Amino acid sequence: MGFNFRKRIRIGKFLSLNIGKSGVSLSAGRRGFRQSFNTKGQARTTIGIPGTGLSYSKTINAKKLINTAGEKKKLNAASRNFSYEEEVRQFNEDLEYLVTLHHEADYLIDIGRNFSSEDSKPYEPGEDGPYVREAKRIIEENKPGFFKRIFSGKQYRHDSEEMLNHAEAADKELLSKWERNKRISGELLNMKEASPVEVLKKVELEKDMEFIEDLDCSLDSDGCLNVDMTINPESVVPKEYITLTPTGKLSRREYSKTDYYSIVSQFVAALALRTGRNVFHLVSPDEIRLHVHEMKISNVSGLKSEELILSVLLDKETFHQINFEDIQPFEALTQFRHEVDFLKTKGFKEVSRLK
Repeated sequence: MGFNFRKRIRIGKFLSLNIGKSGVSLSAGRRGFRQSFNTKGQARTTIGIPGTGLSYSKTINAKKLINTAGEKKKLNAASRNFSYEEEVRQFNEDLEYLVTLHHEADYLIDIGRNFSSEDSKPYEPGEDGPYVREAKRIIEENKPGFFKRIFSGKQYRHDSEEMLNHAEAADKELLSKWERNKRISGELLNMKEASPVEVLKKVELEKDMEFIEDLDCSLDSDGCLNVDMTINPESVVPKEYITLTPTGKLSRREYSKTDYYSIVSQFVAALALRTGRNVFHLVSPDEIRLHVHEMKISNVSGLKSEELILSVLLDKETFHQINFEDIQPFEALTQFRHEVDFLKTKGFKEVSRLK
């Protein structure tokens, strides 16, 4: 199976420009909340409940609002087809996001010394943030003419207002994220003598990372930093994919076991690599023993349990030589000393902790 081309360019600490075959979009977000705008005049908000697999998405298309009342039947048919096309596009984009989590880190290298409040602040309170500016540009570009406003102006104003509300919410999240990083930077400057464990517990790394249900840190007797993270791939990776039929309808099909577990393996590894990058950026240890636990629910008892599915030793010197955008995450992780048992048709099996 293959994924659509997509290139993510960071244009700010928390803002990304996404370039793909289907167009260009601007996006940002945090655990449970994602917001994007694209050049087709759409704003998409996704709100999820982490750890449950439940989410709500809504796409607003400003361009569809400029049609007259006399074209309503034609508009409805076009909107359905366009909505299906957008749903497939967004599915592929979200799927690729899962397996490219390692492309980015949530903190700058040595954030305690490199964070500059003047250079990185996304916008000043009282001013329009980047999402509001983009939303206003999209709304203005798709503003209907005088006669069309007579017929569809009310709906256009309603949807434009809704788009701006989503944009304002996204900007608030963006500024909140920046303020959190500024606070973390100050705390790190005051914790120069603290141990890596103290720093990571103070920062609460898991709060800034999607898809991690729990994270704990400890030091071995030899001084090596252990990071234990718990994830639940089954609540994140979709078991079916969607495509458009030749007639423009939506088709849903279940992944083969090989394709499904291939995505799971890359997702797990991508998230592990991103976690490693964050830890190295925050505390810069010489080595990290990273242990990934999978949360599973028994089909018999219904009880939750954790299984260790990956244990890997990451050394700083080798890790910093990785070109993260040009690797397959699972293959890259297995180049380090590791314990893993992965079967193409059954997924991860429980392993022993790396010593």
